[in-house]
Amino acid sequence: APLSCLSMPVMGAWRWSGGPRRAGVGTALTLACVLLLHPHAHAALLEDESEFSCIPGSLDCAAVLGVEKVGASLSGTIPASIDKLINLQSIALDGNTISGTIPESITALTSLTSFEIPGNQLSSTLPSDIGALSLLNKFRVNNNDLDGSVPASVGSLTRVRDLQLQANSFSGTLPTELGLLSTTLLSIQLHANRLSGPLPSHYATLSTLRAMKLNSNSFTGGIPTEWGLMTALTLLELQANPSMANGTLPTELGNLVNLQLLSVKGNEMDGSLPTELGRMTALTRLVLEGNSLTGSLPTTLGNLQQSVVMRLQENQFTGLIPSELAGFSNVEFTTPGGGTNVFREPLPAGVTADVYFYNSPPPPPSPPPSPSPPPPVPPPSPPPPSPPP
Repeated sequence: APLSCLSMPVMGAWRWSGGPRRAGVGTALTLACVLLLHPHAHAALLEDESEFSCIPGSLDCAAVLGVEKVGASLSGTIPASIDKLINLQSIALDGNTISGTIPESITALTSLTSFEIPGNQLSSTLPSDIGALSLLNKFRVNNNDLDGSVPASVGSLTRVRDLQLQANSFSGTLPTELGLLSTTLLSIQLHANRLSGPLPSHYATLSTLRAMKLNSNSFTGGIPTEWGLMTALTLLELQANPSMANGTLPTELGNLVNLQLLSVKGNEMDGSLPTELGRMTALTRLVLEGNSLTGSLPTTLGNLQQSVVMRLQENQFTGLIPSELAGFSNVEFTTPGGGTNVFREPLPAGVTADVYFYNSPPPPPSPPPSPSPPPPVPPPSPPPPSPPP
């Protein structure tokens, strides 16, 4: 008879030897993982390679609170019968080789607070009713092969703090329903997908959001002016969205006084730099390279920390470099060879037309050309022959 997980105490822990196996269940998820039980029981250690779909009927499934197996080449698929673990609170299967889909039945596990299966080989779409897992505070399915759209039901994950869907193949537009997660969400990571369309202005309601990574997609337009209300943001990465051509940097960005990193590299955005950027005094990195920004650099950039890293090359800036940047040591104005910015003289002290980092020592002068060798001296002509006697 199959053994119950509460029937066999060994060395102070409860062990389950796995019970009988079914032949031919090669695609079932192989578990060799820690099962965390209700407080009245010890941890159960599932040591052998029993198939997940073959959990014996006598296993006290209601007692299992957690499944964990990280970075151990665990293979197979997630069975639809996972919904039998009715009190499951945590799934952590990071960095394995689990394939197949995330079954719709997983939405029945309404006690789940953490769902982490990044770095596997999961495919197909997210369950459309993923929002039924309303107790989730951590949802990580990044670095898989998931596709389709991000379900609108994610707006029902009202307790989620960390949402990581990056490095998949999600497409379509961002669901505006994410803006409903206004009191809990701390981090959104959706970079390296195939998302498109405008950035939703509704996300301005995310008052607790600290990090947003949307880079390496195909978003269009500019940064919504309403995003200036997300004053808790410390990181905003929008680089590598070339479809944002003709978008601009809104003056309202200056309200993000806690922002430490802003990157819009390679987006082909245009317009001038808002003077309000000078109010973002927490910035440690400002990456604007690879756009079509125009006009002169605002003098208010001198209000930023002198240690800030600024990447301004490959734009269309003109005019004088402000003297207010004289003490800054990590500003790259142009690329070697000149680039597309055309600053005019006089340049502030410490900057020459061939210096790309402020206050860096000037490059050594080019060695003078080697003198041309003197032309060869022709051999002397032979003396004329003597006249006959």
